[in-house]
Amino acid sequence: MRLDKDYTYLFHDIDRHGVRQNDTSGMLLNQFTNLTIFKPDIDYIYETLDKRKDTEPWKSTTAYLKQCIYGKNGKHTGLFITSFVTDDNAIEHFIEYEWWQNPKWKLNQDPSEDEVKACKVQVDPEFDEPYKVIVTMYRGLVTLKVIGIGEDSHPVDCMIDYSQSLMWCGTATGLEDQNGVLSQEYMCTYTGDVLLLHMQEASMTEDDIQDCFYDYNKFKSKRFDVKGDKIYVSTNFYETTPLKARDYSGNGMHLLKYNKDWIG
Repeated sequence: MRLDKDYTYLFHDIDRHGVRQNDTSGMLLNQFTNLTIFKPDIDYIYETLDKRKDTEPWKSTTAYLKQCIYGKNGKHTGLFITSFVTDDNAIEHFIEYEWWQNPKWKLNQDPSEDEVKACKVQVDPEFDEPYKVIVTMYRGLVTLKVIGIGEDSHPVDCMIDYSQSLMWCGTATGLEDQNGVLSQEYMCTYTGDVLLLHMQEASMTEDDIQDCFYDYNKFKSKRFDVKGDKIYVSTNFYETTPLKARDYSGNGMHLLKYNKDWIG
């Protein structure tokens, strides 16, 4: 499924018919295994960085482009691909899983002391194939694994509360910033394809991970344990309409095309 600034998805937090067992409030919180396949638009990255390196505010610092594959808004958490122009005019790409935390929160509930943390894997800027990415969080440790490339882990120390944040695909937020502006930099809009998304709280066997990545129909045919595995969404974007992508998990977490006029 092709996503860009005019086409992003929202995991809507309203369950009108009471069919959902696992709601968006629990996503990316305590523990999870998230599988994703995505292919960024390399030409878009290069074109954007080329424009930014000669304009403010990037001209005075480092030109970069940060794009969110999926995530929650506020002090963002989720999966990103970030691209930089180095001092010698080279391009570097990092796939990152980011979150904000506050180790001092129990002693002093001061949001100004929140700190951003991330797992990062550097990838080849010339690589023009889909990335297969696993992100897990168990027992206070986040691990980011980019299949065939590398992995990184980082402990979590009192992650901030994302239960009231909206969950997105293709952007970190579609909401206006504090100045009432829909800023592309603030939104971290993604341009490229998302080919698979599977999110659950229970850990997954290596066989199931392989099937999900390489034979999704076989994976789907095993049937989903929505309640036992606490599955939020599972889709390969095979069945889509102009407004919706089907969730096959049975949880009813169908991704909806975002329109800012639909949310107050």
